[in-house]
This record gives sequence, C-alpha cells and structure tokens, in this order.
Amino acid sequence: MSFTFQEQRDFIEKHFLQNDIINHIPNKIDSSVDPFIPNQPPTITTNNIKHENIKTSYKYLDDLILSNDLVLFPRNLLDEYKIHICPFSVNTKLEIPFLQFMFSKNNSQYTFPSFDLDMKSIQESSVSKIMYSNNDDDDDSDSDQEENNSVNNEFLHQCIRFFHDNILKEIDIDDDTDIKTRYRGFMEQDDTNHLYVFFDCTDLHIDVYNNKFKTNEYVFAIVDEINKRKINDIYIDNEDVTLFQKNPFITELNTRNGEPIIIPTISYICSENDDKNYINIYNDVNENDTDDILLIPPQIKHPIYHDTYVFSMKALSGNYINIKRFALFYEDFIQETENIDESSEEDEEEMEENENIDESSEEDEEEMEENENMDDSSEEDEEEMEETEENENMDESSEEDEEETEENENMDDSSEESDSDMDVSSEESENNMNVVLDENVVFIFKNENEQSFYGTYSIETFIEI
Repeated sequence: MSFTFQEQRDFIEKHFLQNDIINHIPNKIDSSVDPFIPNQPPTITTNNIKHENIKTSYKYLDDLILSNDLVLFPRNLLDEYKIHICPFSVNTKLEIPFLQFMFSKNNSQYTFPSFDLDMKSIQESSVSKIMYSNNDDDDDSDSDQEENNSVNNEFLHQCIRFFHDNILKEIDIDDDTDIKTRYRGFMEQDDTNHLYVFFDCTDLHIDVYNNKFKTNEYVFAIVDEINKRKINDIYIDNEDVTLFQKNPFITELNTRNGEPIIIPTISYICSENDDKNYINIYNDVNENDTDDILLIPPQIKHPIYHDTYVFSMKALSGNYINIKRFALFYEDFIQETENIDESSEEDEEEMEENENIDESSEEDEEEMEENENMDDSSEEDEEEMEETEENENMDESSEEDEEETEENENMDDSSEESDSDMDVSSEESENNMNVVLDENVVFIFKNENEQSFYGTYSIETFIEI
C-alpha cells in the first residue's frame, strides 16, 4: 500500500521530528522554514523587504561563489595583470532592494577603477616562501599551501591598498570594520589577464557628495544603465559591459527562494517652468554645499493624472551634466489609453467582418442573376408545363432575393448600431481617463510633443542616486 505525499509528511513529523534531541549547541528555530527544505541562509541578507505585499529577503553572490585563490589554476606569475576594483552596494532605502556599482571616468568613458598588479611583489612573496619551505622539514602539500596563501595575501593587500587610496580612506571607516571582510572574490575575463575584484560597500557610507562625485568623476550606476551601456549619456567601457553580459548573475539580486528581484530603471525627475513646460532638475555644484539631495520632490498637476511625480526617460535638454538621476521601479502596466486603442481596434475588426458579409451577399445576388440568364437561354421546345414550373421557380427565387435583401438591410442596421456603440464606448473611456490610479503604480504617458514620461503618486517607487 502506497502513501500519499501528505501522509508521508505526517508520518515523518510524528515519528522523527517530534522527539527531543539533546544538543549542547543552542539552536534558533525558524517557524517559517519548512523542515523538509535545507536551511542555508545567505551571507548577505536583509529582512522585511516588501514587494507585492510579500515579505522576503535577498541574497547576492552566494549561490555562485567568486574565486579568491589567485593560484588555484596554473598561472604564469611572470605575466602582467590588470586589476579592476568593482565596488558594489545594495541600496535598501526603498521597499525593494537594488544593486549599484561604482565607476570612474577615464578617457571620456566610465570604467571600473583599475591598476596594474605589482608582479614583482607577488613573485618575491612566492620565492621567499619556496626558499623558506626548502629549509624546513614540512611536507610538500603544506609548503604549497603556505606559498598559495602568501601569494593570495599579497594580491589582496595590493587590492585593499588601492581601495583605500582611491575609493575610501581607511580613516573614514569605522573601527570595527575591516575592508578585508568586504572582499567577495574576483572574476577573470576569458583569454585576458584582467581580474575583476569585488568589494561589498553596503553601509560603508561612501561620501557621494564630495567633489569627485559632484563632478561625475565617480558615480554609482544601476544595472539598467549598465544594460544600456551609458551613464549620463557617457559610454561604459566595452570590456566592463562584456563582463556583465557574459556573467548575468552578478547583475541580479535574488530572493531566498532563488527568484530574481526586479531592477529599477534610470529616470530624471521633472518640474514645470513658467510656461508650463517640463524641465529636468540639476545639482548645484558648490564647494560649500555638502548635501545636495532633493528633500522634497516636485509634483506636477497633470490634466488626467492630477498631482503626480513626473520623470523623463532622457534629459529633455540633452544636457546630462549634473542632472539629478533617479532609480524608478517601473513594471509593465496597461494604461487606460491602451485599452481604448484595443477596443477601437476590435470595433474596426467587427466592422470589417460586417463589410465582408455585405460583400458576400452582393456576390450571391450576382450568382442568382447569372442563373436567371442561363434560364432564359433554355431551349424553346420545352413544354408549356416546364415553362410554368420555371416561372414558379423564378417567383420563388425572387421571394428569396427579397428575403436576402431584408437580411442585408438588417446587417446594415446592426453595423450602424455597432458604430454608435463604438462612439459611446470611446466617449465613456475618455471620461474614465480622468481618474487617479493606484498609489504604487508607475505608468507611462505622452505629452503634446509625443515625448514619453513616467508618472507615479508614491515616493516609495523612486529614489535619487
């Protein structure tokens, strides 16, 4: 006799999961975790992130661990290596978290901060460890492990030193924070000597209002900008973009269940000038200002959507220098205007079908006329009774023609009614356009110049970056 899945669960819970187990290590039981699913919490998590009223947590770079062993695979330490420092941060200021990566401007393009690895120091650390191990009685496996550790420590030391010299000074970090603990490993571009080293800068409070960030020499970009290959209309280095394209997992935050979390889109907040035209807002670059964050985002009174926050998809003036950038969580939303277009298309299809029916009825009439002509061309020597029968048939066919004509007239009347219904429905839809949408909905609309904009009522759907 076989058991159902639920019966198996009940049997296991009753006989195996209810017993008291003596364990000297204190455990914290999470009642929300299914005992049949292994519990492997991610190393980087945050709780109470709401999306569609579902509480969840995120994880990043956990399922696919980056390499942290420079000599794990055969590597020629006589070659030259280029190190790209990839500082990333998880922004948790909104209900949905999202990734940001720090880039620096170099030769009119954005790229990860980089330096040439000092291979002489790497080689010296390797050679000194080999010389030390030859004078020792340790076995070969221990000496190889010590050599690898020495090389990896020197590699990480150089990366951390560059990080402190160019990104965040050591004196600006809390005493209980060691940047070494923020090291997540590195990736290597195929067939190149380029290594991309990842550091988690979440909650490190990097001063994004210093001069380097205000002049856009440094910038934190979101994944949407990396996908579009541009930050403030300046191209991102093609090698950096290729890294993300070949390894999409480094662009994704995932829930604890492994589902990808949506990413925000880049947008630029708008206000109105005296002529009621939309304009973007820019940062005032002033040495005396230390905080140029927009505390109260401006709202625009739209004739249909009323008081709403408006964002442009591009810089309206074409000028991106010091423009205020926002991460906006936009999901596909079918607007009322799109429904109107779809309903009108359906009505047009119905009208086309009615026209086809009218055309088919006209073809039937033509065929009947041809049949009448053929009857006229019958032989003259037919008997008078046959002629009488033909006349009777002609009378019947004429009656049928009259009935078909009446049906066609009815079809024309129904098509006129459908036209009037379409006009009424379009008028009703236009009246329904003047409504306020749900608070957290982000929608797209166009102005009189056919420019597309994002609109939202909630400050929980966007944040300045």
